[in-house]
Amino acid sequence: ILSYHTEIVMRHYRLSQDVYVEMFADEAILFVANLDVMLTVNAAAAELFEAARSVLADRPFTRGECTSFLLDTYDMTPDQAERQTLSLLSFGLRNHIVIKKGDPCQ
Repeated sequence: ILSYHTEIVMRHYRLSQDVYVEMFADEAILFVANLDVMLTVNAAAAELFEAARSVLADRPFTRGECTSFLLDTYDMTPDQAERQTLSLLSFGLRNHIVIKKGDPCQ
């Protein structure tokens, strides 16, 4: 009988260190410098990015840690925080604000 060893790799992410935030009255621009891309977001999204960056700096995080951060920081249910995490990671990965790492040592 063949025995297979499967290892679950928990995805780790990092916030890009190449993102700069310029706040305006009710919106903000996230400038992804290494790609020369500017994204317009609402002020709440920019404040969330800044809050996450102040907590995380350059350390890797998991999806669960992101959800916990949202639960600790905002008034939302666990289900809302999980949905928001998926949305944030999807937006962040598409726009190179969040970088996916397969190995926490990377």
